[in-house]
Amino acid sequence: MKKIFIFITLVNLGYAKYQQDALFAEVIRIAKNDTLSVRVEPNLKSKKITELPLYARVGVDYCVKNGRSTWCKVHAINCNLGQYLKYNDKLPGWVNSKYLKFSSRGYVAIRGKRSCNYAISCGGGKCNIVTDTTIRNGEVTSIKIKSYPRSILRGIGELDIPNDGEGYSCNRINFKIDKFMHF
Repeated sequence: MKKIFIFITLVNLGYAKYQQDALFAEVIRIAKNDTLSVRVEPNLKSKKITELPLYARVGVDYCVKNGRSTWCKVHAINCNLGQYLKYNDKLPGWVNSKYLKFSSRGYVAIRGKRSCNYAISCGGGKCNIVTDTTIRNGEVTSIKIKSYPRSILRGIGELDIPNDGEGYSCNRINFKIDKFMHF
């Protein structure tokens, strides 16, 4: 019994650590016709400001422990599913982390500056960011990766980020980076 408790504790600690470094999340563990409440403060009794449907994708600012629950402050991101426009006026807000699946791959702003910097992994309070790519014949042939503190990064989009006009500014290079890195 002690071994099981220790294993569960270690798994939970690893999960908590991953939450702290995550840049993005997807709503999971709710029924198809249900929604996840987004609240003003990180607690169940706080005023509800909006709802997120199953599989909605959000950016994660940070997570905090409140009693037995962990709550994450989330914000709208561009995910090419129309969610950004639908939820942008209602977010940021707080959601219970047990309904989130975390990820650290996507486009990030570094110290608020938007560009085509693409996060490929995070851990230990730092994230590895692709800051430059070389493309030949439509394929990525080399990349430059730099490590940044998680605290200065903000997830802005997983598939691409919209530019000021029509279309997308990064030409969805993330797919080429993932192919190059064998993700």
